[in-house]
Amino acid sequence: MGTETYAVFIRRVPMSEDHDWTLFANPFNADLWKFLLLYSMVCTVAIMGMEKTLLWLRGKALTGSASRFCGDLIFTYWVAFMSNFGGRPPKNRAYRLPSLRTLIFVIFLVANVIFIAYR
Repeated sequence: MGTETYAVFIRRVPMSEDHDWTLFANPFNADLWKFLLLYSMVCTVAIMGMEKTLLWLRGKALTGSASRFCGDLIFTYWVAFMSNFGGRPPKNRAYRLPSLRTLIFVIFLVANVIFIAYR
């Protein structure tokens, strides 16, 4: 009788691989970027409005230069925008008031939900 041999047939695959680089170049569509920018603006207005209102209610004067206000506005916008990508509030800016902490927590929570929904 003859001996039987078993073998595994492996098909040869060409060595070229195709990658879709648009995934890395365009992770979000244009509408989502517009939404993230608009959401960050709304959050910035809410945070700055609450800060100014609480200072006014405490009887502190709202004096300050326009450049300082613009700097605070840009800084707060950057914090709100980075919250969409898992950023955290900076340690050098003290958010001591509970209502402001609650607002920032809600902003980060919504940002994480948006990030999870679109990833």
